[in-house]
Amino acid sequence: MNASIRGACPSIAAPMQTGDGLLVRLIPVEPIDIDKLCILCTAAEEHGNGIIEITQRGSLQIRGLREATVPAFAHIIAALEIGAGEGPPLVTSPLLGLDPDEPFDCTALVSSVRNTLHADARTRKLWAQRSPC
Repeated sequence: MNASIRGACPSIAAPMQTGDGLLVRLIPVEPIDIDKLCILCTAAEEHGNGIIEITQRGSLQIRGLREATVPAFAHIIAALEIGAGEGPPLVTSPLLGLDPDEPFDCTALVSSVRNTLHADARTRKLWAQRSPC
């Protein structure tokens, strides 16, 4: 765990120890529909303390997990496909493609950039060597 690194990005693969247990951060890759959100909330209650926070950058923090509960929680999140996988995340508007006042729907552009970054071996290598965010 990266509990000793202040400012590190806690993920499901590397949760961060906090005062109320382990914290993981999910970076949504697209808007989360209500059914998936309900499953996420139930999983946060069953495997953590039920607290979900939205960060300034639009990530979701799930609090109060325990080492014994992280694998089951990770399995649920993987099945929901709501968190960014390996590689650098792209921070976009949470209303990407949904806001009727958007001057340009860049959903396809974001998807293309994300796929290119995740497919590029150099990017994956640099991301693996990243410093805390």
